[in-house]
Amino acid sequence: MNLAVANYLKNVLSKVKCKKIHSALEEELIDHIECIKESYIEEGMDETLAYKKAVEQMGCAAEVGKDLNKAHAYHMEWSVLALLIGIVTIGVGAFVYWNIQTTQGEIAYYFGRQVVFIGLGILGFISAYFFDYRYLKKWSVWIYGIALLLLVYNKFFGIDVNGSRSWIRIGSLSIGVYTMVVPTLIVGYIGLIKCFAKERSKDYFVLGIVGILPIILIMDEQFRSAFLLGIIFLLIVTSHILSKDFDGNRKQFLTILYSLTGGVGIFGAFWYLQAPYRKARIDVFLSPEQDPVGMGYIPMQLKNVREQASLLGDSGFQVVSANVPDPFGDYMLTVIIGCFGWFIAAILIIMVAMMIIRMYKVAWKIQDSYGKLLCIGIVSLFTIQFFYNIGMNLGYLPLIGISLPFVSYGGTGMVMNFVLMGLFLNIYRKKDVVLLDNSVVG
Repeated sequence: MNLAVANYLKNVLSKVKCKKIHSALEEELIDHIECIKESYIEEGMDETLAYKKAVEQMGCAAEVGKDLNKAHAYHMEWSVLALLIGIVTIGVGAFVYWNIQTTQGEIAYYFGRQVVFIGLGILGFISAYFFDYRYLKKWSVWIYGIALLLLVYNKFFGIDVNGSRSWIRIGSLSIGVYTMVVPTLIVGYIGLIKCFAKERSKDYFVLGIVGILPIILIMDEQFRSAFLLGIIFLLIVTSHILSKDFDGNRKQFLTILYSLTGGVGIFGAFWYLQAPYRKARIDVFLSPEQDPVGMGYIPMQLKNVREQASLLGDSGFQVVSANVPDPFGDYMLTVIIGCFGWFIAAILIIMVAMMIIRMYKVAWKIQDSYGKLLCIGIVSLFTIQFFYNIGMNLGYLPLIGISLPFVSYGGTGMVMNFVLMGLFLNIYRKKDVVLLDNSVVG
């Protein structure tokens, strides 16, 4: 290599902090220099002088290096992180307030465990944030396969809670199977799509069978998780078909996809209503006063909290503490309304909406197609969970046991949500680097 060129490249790359992309940038800079050199040689200049003039034309090495470093640096999405911290803080605040206001020892116990869960979640967030997410694509078959094996294991050996096998125990540790498996399946399925989905109908037929299998395994035990997984899978496949990576007939594929989905949806709705308690749940949602001491009890108590809560203050606290069973799970928004008033609850809902909107905007900025699909899957999962739980607590949707991410009590859910958020921000962090870094082959 020409000495002038070598020195120039060394000086430029010394300003670029991300070492992984040095080789790609070096190739790009050499291509530019070679093009300029050739133009000088065509003008009759000798090669040595042509290289010297080409390097001079490229500009100051230090300035070029600084510009490249700025263009290809790692970036944190501070607005999403700030909103996340605010949401977690309000949830912790509700625990703290309840712990101060009551002498019940179990509240202190739950509060201590929640702090531990958040701490573990933060560790998971940090790990996911610095992990090279492209390895997930390489490991997608294993990820999806292990998740399926967990579902099969749970089917035979899971712990039955309220008529549903949804927990497995490892020593003294209890893990919510569906809370862990649903996000894992989503990540694995996205990798399968990016690895195996081409323009052939056969590919999508096989992926459809692979996608339906876990839904069938989950549906009989916990319909809400099966429904949630099905919706996310549908959104992921739709996003892939609409992406630039798809080479087939979009209209044809979407028509087939949604025709089949409609048929499966009708069958699912018919199957869901076959269970009397599920039909009763819908009837109670429409008229909870018809069964005020049975299935309508909790909806009526949540309604009482909403009616007694003030704009600011704890006027609804007594109703929550005395009448709402297990309030720190799915009914944390109602706890916040009762403890702090409608104003703080409204701030929480606004923060959630702002975070979700910002996450969607971030997702569309990702150029790496695999990373973009992961972001869409993650934000879609959060969107459904957040807004169903909010609608459920406000009386607009039936009670089906969907928790409020980052706020509701729970170990598996808290850790998994933090890991997913760390993965999401990791993808954004590397959005200007990953396309130049070829160290991981997908």
